[in-house]
Amino acid sequence: LPRTMSNRYEGLEYSVHSATVSVHAHVKPVFPEGPLENATLLVVPTCQKSGVSLAAYGEVEQVEKDRLLERFLMWSKEVCSVLWAQGHWADVSDPASGGAYFGRASSAIWSDVEGLAQLLRFQKCESATGVCGMVRHPEWGLEMYPATMFTTAPEAAVRDALSRKG
Repeated sequence: LPRTMSNRYEGLEYSVHSATVSVHAHVKPVFPEGPLENATLLVVPTCQKSGVSLAAYGEVEQVEKDRLLERFLMWSKEVCSVLWAQGHWADVSDPASGGAYFGRASSAIWSDVEGLAQLLRFQKCESATGVCGMVRHPEWGLEMYPATMFTTAPEAAVRDALSRKG
């Protein structure tokens, strides 16, 4: 599916995907209040262009990660609010912990790295610190910040919310 740049958040790219059976099974325990077993689940992975490579760990990289996290949370709250107002379930995984952000968290986590590798076929690689895995964006390399939104809203409602708020 094509990657689209946000109209309102410069450097934020997203795409919309129907969850495979294995993705749906992995997402369900992360969001205990979320998608029902037979509900159609859409996954909206995002990437933000960062000003520095996030492969290293230092003060500059942490400040950049915090900035991009705040931007993602503002974006996701705007998009999810539209979907919530229409009665749909939507949530995001906290990029720092992998747990549910808006809903009740569980001990299960979502890996943005694994999600981007599976859904967009981004190349996985190790960070310089070896602490966490990373993916290489085809255009931005390691200068990117991944995060993911999930919803049971119909694709048309998601695309409408993204065009209005995304």
